[in-house]
Amino acid sequence: MRRPYKAKCYWITGLPGSGKSFLADALVEALRKRGEAVLHLDGDALRAVFGERFGYHREDRVYLAMVYARLCKMFVSQGFVVVIATVSLFTKVHQWNRENIDGYFEIFLNATSTLLRGRDKKSLYSQGDSLNGLITKNEYAPPKRPHIELVIEDNIDPNVLLRKIFERLDESWS
Repeated sequence: MRRPYKAKCYWITGLPGSGKSFLADALVEALRKRGEAVLHLDGDALRAVFGERFGYHREDRVYLAMVYARLCKMFVSQGFVVVIATVSLFTKVHQWNRENIDGYFEIFLNATSTLLRGRDKKSLYSQGDSLNGLITKNEYAPPKRPHIELVIEDNIDPNVLLRKIFERLDESWS
C-alpha cells in the first residue's frame, strides 16, 4: 500500500565517484512509479546552469551548495519531492538543510577508496593525495548524522540501495 504523498527532499551526498547520480536516477524512477511529483537535480547539471562564474575553491563550492539548498527548500515548499545528487560535503550546508527544509532526508554514500580511485574520471584521486588528504585539503566534511549511510564497496545493484533507503524511510515516516 502506497503511503500518502508528502513533499520532501532526498539529499544524496558523497565524494565524486561515489555513485550519487546513479542512485539519484534510480530513486527518481522509483518515486515516479509510485506516482510522486519528483524534481531531479544534479550538482554537475546545476553548475552548468549557473555558468562558469563559479570555480572550485571552497568559497565557491559552499556558495553553490547553499544555492542548491535554497532551491530545494523552495521546491519542497511548493509541494514537490526533490532528489538532489551533489557533493556538498559541508557541515554548514547539512545543518542549514536540517533546520530549513521540511521532509529533509540525507543519504550519505560512503565509498571505499579503491572504488573512488577506479571511478576517478576527473583525476581527483590520482594526484598522490590520499582520500583523507583530499577531504582535508578541500575542507570537505562527511555528514555527522545522515539519515542513512550507505557503504559503497563495489558496483552494487541499485535495487539493494533503494530497498535500504525505503526501509529506513518506513522507520522515519511511518
